Amino acid sequence: SVLDVDAALDAIGCGSFHFWTVTAISLFVVAQSIQTNLLAFLPPCAGAAFGVDPDAAALIASASFGASCITTPLFGACADAFGRRTATLLAICIMSVGGLASTAAPTFGTLVLLQALVGVGLSGAT
Repeated sequence: SVLDVDAALDAIGCGSFHFWTVTAISLFVVAQSIQTNLLAFLPPCAGAAFGVDPDAAALIASASFGASCITTPLFGACADAFGRRTATLLAICIMSVGGLASTAAPTFGTLVLLQALVGVGLSGAT
């Protein structure tokens, strides 16, 4: 028999779980987009605030994207082993902790490390 997607969706239904799941994932996608766009403005501002030259300030974006590239396969393995929900929640937590802690970074080096942590969280979303 032929699988009819519409019939399957009608049989499953759509409840509050689906609404909250889509809402949470949508907010995470928005946060990911904001973080990625922020990396265009953060290095020069942070460089000026911490007294770091512009070339060195670019290390923020490099650390974030580098960490994301390295850890993306790890999140894939995590999703395979523990489920997509667990991997996604872990990514959200890591990104949130890194992002919030970045706001209080006392040194440039700490900011770079925390933005790398944000990159790890971003890798779980891609």
